[in-house]
Amino acid sequence: MYSLSLFCFLYLLLTLHCWKRTRNVAEQLKQRDRVQRQAFEEIIHQYNHLLEKSNLQAVLSERYQLDKYDFQNRHDGSPGVDSSRSDTLQQEMLHKKRGELAQSVIELYHQIQQKDKEIKSNEAKMQEYQRPITELKGECRELRGQLQDLEQANQTLKDEYDAPPITFGALEEKLWRTTNDNQELVSLWMAEKSQEANKLNAENETASERRRAKLQKELADAAKEPLPMAA
Repeated sequence: MYSLSLFCFLYLLLTLHCWKRTRNVAEQLKQRDRVQRQAFEEIIHQYNHLLEKSNLQAVLSERYQLDKYDFQNRHDGSPGVDSSRSDTLQQEMLHKKRGELAQSVIELYHQIQQKDKEIKSNEAKMQEYQRPITELKGECRELRGQLQDLEQANQTLKDEYDAPPITFGALEEKLWRTTNDNQELVSLWMAEKSQEANKLNAENETASERRRAKLQKELADAAKEPLPMAA
């Protein structure tokens, strides 16, 4: 019974260790998922920031076109060489900036897709670990119940083991009293038998004396009688 209790206790410890290890893996996956979500949110923030910069560039470009139109109107619509060169440089800068923004948007889009894949993979792993965790929790509850039953059974055995000394002490005291009573009874019986024997011996001796006296009297009487004469 004690070996079974020890085995169940060790099995419980092993199961708890496996459950804790699995739970730690799940917690690590959750932590990794939180970190990746934060990175994902950072990417979204950068993407929104790029969109804001793109919108700002569009506003600045429109503002520049309006300023250029006003300038041309103030100078009777006769643009010079410097104005044309400035327009060309501005257009090149805007084209370059749009290209950089477009490339950044594409890279961010690919990063978002990659993060989505990692998040889905982690969610699948979490679902995969969730089932054994649930099963281990059920086994732990069952083993705790078995352990409680074994502890109760062990306590019962301990109580039964501790009870015999108490019972033995009571029986020993009873045996001692019975032995003393028997000794007293034997002494009384022997005294009675001795008295009976003495009485019987006295009666036998009296009867023997009576028979002896009777025999002596008969012999004396016979001696007094005359002997018959021979013819």
